[in-house]
Amino acid sequence: RLTKPLSDLKIPPTVQMILAARIDRLPADEKDLLQALAVMGKEFQLSLICAVTGKSNDELNRMLGNLQLAEFIYEQPAVGDIEYSFKHALTQEVAYNSVLTERRRAIHLRAADAIEATFKERLEDHFSELAHHYLLTSDHAKAIRYSQAAAQQAADRSAFGEASKTLEAALKLLDKLPDNADRLRTELKLRTTQVAVAAVLYGIASNERLRAIERVCELSERLGETVMQLHGLINLAQLYYPRGEPARVIELADRCLKLAEGTDDFEAI
Repeated sequence: RLTKPLSDLKIPPTVQMILAARIDRLPADEKDLLQALAVMGKEFQLSLICAVTGKSNDELNRMLGNLQLAEFIYEQPAVGDIEYSFKHALTQEVAYNSVLTERRRAIHLRAADAIEATFKERLEDHFSELAHHYLLTSDHAKAIRYSQAAAQQAADRSAFGEASKTLEAALKLLDKLPDNADRLRTELKLRTTQVAVAAVLYGIASNERLRAIERVCELSERLGETVMQLHGLINLAQLYYPRGEPARVIELADRCLKLAEGTDDFEAI
């Protein structure tokens, strides 16, 4: 049983070489299937395997049975569908690393599309998987969208480290989107979540939270989101006050008053 990240384990190169040799000796169709499963993840349902590989049930049953006999994978109990898992995490890693980059990207895309289609009625249960797969494809819009949703879910269950990593991955992709108002709105959503996450990870008065709030203010001003800008400025004032910067607080308070006077949305304020 894996009790720590693989990167923390010191595994002799010969173990990986032995695994790679065993994988190479598989029949071509079974090797391709094992590699596809490695890209799909540690666990995978039969319905998703069918969707990703395009193989018939008879073909899959034969190949999956052979991979089980070879002890690469095993079938495990599941509700409503047959589910498989890699017997050892290292097997998945070696198989994954044996897939060429372009093919790996294509399988990630097929896996993400299959999850999206199969679970369209309850996508919220699969935001993390969708973010993982789409982040490794060229569909940057979906990668960012599902990363935002996955990060918010992670934050809601207090997994703030996971939320932060997911947000950072999404933010790095923003330059891949067209430079327009939609991209600004997308970033604003990400930064808003980042403000809350940074408060927990680094502290309410941290520089990380300060930078995130400043970006929220800048984006909301450019988009004309007055109420959001106002809330951002209030957060900035509250951050600068304990730092002993009264002049900055007064300046921010003045900007807040002017913005408040210019909106009729008093309930939101």
